[in-house]
Amino acid sequence: MSETKQENENEMNGLKILQQATAKDGTPVLDDLAKQLRKVVKAMRRSPGKGGSLSVFFKLTPHTDDAELISIDADVRNVKIPAVDAKPIFAFADIDGALFDRDPKQNDMFDTKTIDEDTGEVKNISQAEQKIKLLGGSKS
Repeated sequence: MSETKQENENEMNGLKILQQATAKDGTPVLDDLAKQLRKVVKAMRRSPGKGGSLSVFFKLTPHTDDAELISIDADVRNVKIPAVDAKPIFAFADIDGALFDRDPKQNDMFDTKTIDEDTGEVKNISQAEQKIKLLGGSKS
């Protein structure tokens, strides 16, 4: 039969190690774990159905021949964030391969140019002015 040892309050378990461990820059490993976990979950929410992962890594190094004294390094590794699917944009291509945001074969529904009645100059109309013109108003 195996004996069950009573747990000593000074015993180092995984959580205690994480609570005490710091990265080389002095940042607590637990803070990095929380930050990386949040990144993974946030990416998963933007990529429905895709999972992510991360690993907590402990490296134990003996500092005496009998391994009575051990140093423990802990860090967060192998953070795998799901890729967010890119949303496509659409463009119209002409016969020469140029791309346009509007179909180059289709005429504009409304004039984008006007003639200044005072000077006779041809001017481009801004979108705001086009709306005013459509509503039968005039720009003051």
